[in-house]
Amino acid sequence: MTAGAKTAAGAAGLHLRLVAALTLANAGCGFAGVILLGTEPSLLPAGLVFAAWGFDMADGPVARRLGVSSRFGAVLDSLADAVSFGVLPALLVATADGIAGRLAGGAYLAAALVRLARFTAAALKPGTRPPPARPRVFAGLPSPAAAMAVASVTLLGGFPGLLPLTGAIAAGLMVSPLPYVDLVDLVASRRALAWAGLVPVGLALAFGIPTALSLFFAGYLLSGPVLAAMRSAR
Repeated sequence: MTAGAKTAAGAAGLHLRLVAALTLANAGCGFAGVILLGTEPSLLPAGLVFAAWGFDMADGPVARRLGVSSRFGAVLDSLADAVSFGVLPALLVATADGIAGRLAGGAYLAAALVRLARFTAAALKPGTRPPPARPRVFAGLPSPAAAMAVASVTLLGGFPGLLPLTGAIAAGLMVSPLPYVDLVDLVASRRALAWAGLVPVGLALAFGIPTALSLFFAGYLLSGPVLAAMRSAR
C-alpha cells in the first residue's frame, strides 16, 4: 500500500470513529436518562431525550459531509436510538400513573423496537436506493419524534393520564403506515418556517417552553392523519 493510500485509509478510519462517537453520544444521553430516572425528578431525563436527538441529528450529516458510511454505522445508529428513543421514553411513561403508565410504556417500547427493526432491515437490504430528495416522508411516526412528544408531556406535567395517553398514541402511530415529513426537513424548510419556527417561538414566549413543545409535537403527531386524509382526497 502506498503512502497516499495509507493516509487516505487512516483519514477514513478517523472519520468513521468520529461519526460513531456522535452516535454513541446519543446512546449515552439515553443511558444517563435511564440512570437518572431512579434518582432524580423526571425533568432532567426528559431533557436528555432532546440532547440525544441533537446527536442523532448530527451524525448523519457529518457522515455525509465526510463521505463515510457503513452497515456497522447503520446498525449502531439503530441500537443507540433503541436506548434513547425506545427505552428511556418508555420508562418515562411507565413510571407515571400506575398500571396505565406501565401498560402504555410497554406498548411504546414494543412499537419503538419494531419500528427501528423495520427501518434498519430496509436500510441494510441489498440494492437499497439512496435516500430520496428532501423533504423525506416516512411511513409511520419516527421514533425520535415519538420520544420527544413523550418528553414534552413529561416536562409539561400537571395533567394526570396525559403521559400514558401520549405514549399509547405514539406507539400506535410508530407502527402505522401514516405519512410523516422528516422532522429535520420540517424545521429547516422555508415553506414551513411559520409552523416550524415562528409559531413555537411565539408559544414559548406566551406560555413557556414545555407548553410550546407539547403543542408543537401534538401538531406533528396530528400531521400524519391529516396528510393521509389530504392524499386520499386528491
